[in-house]
Amino acid sequence: MDENMIMADDKLEAELKVLRSKEKIFTTLIYITMVSIFLFAIIGIIPISLISLVLAIVFIAMTNDIRGKIQNLLNENIINAVLKEALGDTVEYRPWEKITPGSMMLPFPYSLENGSQHIKGVCNGMNIELGNITFLNEEEHQNQDGTYTAKVPQFKGQWLICDLGRELPCDVFISEVNKNDCKSMEGNVTSGNELFDNRFRVKADDPQTAHRILTPQMMEYISVMADKLGCPVYLSFLRSGKLNVAVKTEREIFEFGNGKADLEALRRKFISELHGVIDVIDMLHLKEINL
Repeated sequence: MDENMIMADDKLEAELKVLRSKEKIFTTLIYITMVSIFLFAIIGIIPISLISLVLAIVFIAMTNDIRGKIQNLLNENIINAVLKEALGDTVEYRPWEKITPGSMMLPFPYSLENGSQHIKGVCNGMNIELGNITFLNEEEHQNQDGTYTAKVPQFKGQWLICDLGRELPCDVFISEVNKNDCKSMEGNVTSGNELFDNRFRVKADDPQTAHRILTPQMMEYISVMADKLGCPVYLSFLRSGKLNVAVKTEREIFEFGNGKADLEALRRKFISELHGVIDVIDMLHLKEINL
């Protein structure tokens, strides 16, 4: 990172305020033009409806450009420093790149995946990867005009991959479920812990060997971790020695959000979001457990 690219806080704050104001203006214009498209189409003034459509496309492009500039400013001036503070100088950060998730047992179908904020680094001596990820499913719906395809979000949150540094005896998939998930997802491993079995479904390619990973201690750590995260969590311990953790937070990390351009508040927010995920390593005591 070229140090000359880093802006003074007062200049950065002023620039973010200007961009945020422009974003709000164009967002309002998008809403107005979208309403105009339908209203003029309904009353039969098609030319004006088409003009509104063109304007809406232009305003959407300009809004996306502004959001990209905001994100670049945050990447260069705040997020890189936050990552170095948490993960050291060896951290690799590709904000527009998607993490490649490992195998996981998920209680929903999906056909598309998007992502951003791909991070690689070392945490507590372990190589990790982290990123935002969204899963969507294309579903057909009916309305008065006929059938249309909608992209329905199934999962929005973070994906963490930890390299445990050793091969594991089998693949074990652990998914937190609700009542609806229970109907569609079955496991082949029971732990004998009724509370754990009611809360999680466990599947393994070798059910007998799975208990070498899913020990009473590990089940306790997973339950405590899920309680602290306060949202659905999915894990996979893979033979290759990789642990995948998907946390359905319903948000992305390192987003400006709707708050003011308060740099100190943003730094605290980004540090909290980052540690909210990577602290899973400590919650599961991965450096202490001999899996």
